[in-house]
Amino acid sequence: MITSTLRLSAVVVATLMLNLIIAPFAHAAPPDSGNFPAIAEALKPFIADNEIAGAVTLVATKDHILHLAAIGDADQAAHTPMKPDAIFWIASMTKPLTGTAILMLQDEQAEAEHRRSGREIHSRICQH
Repeated sequence: MITSTLRLSAVVVATLMLNLIIAPFAHAAPPDSGNFPAIAEALKPFIADNEIAGAVTLVATKDHILHLAAIGDADQAAHTPMKPDAIFWIASMTKPLTGTAILMLQDEQAEAEHRRSGREIHSRICQH
């Protein structure tokens, strides 16, 4: 249950991020979705097991979209296919995003503390 929830959360967060990333490329010509067949293949088991209804995937560089594709259904009951510009409902996603941000800040603080301690130790050793 937790694993499925985490996978679903990851897909939803990725989708949100994709929507934010796609916006600057909206004027670009549609990419060839056949460039990355392994992405669709990796998602098929999740769709087959009804862990997710569908997904939108994106691979981009700083300047170009290399892959943009939709797989599965946007609405399972109506069998409406997923579209690359689908809008997703993200419920209770602030908790995982906030938790991730807090962990990242703690990690950065720990690294800064480690560097500061290292400099202090180095200065003490070099003084003697």
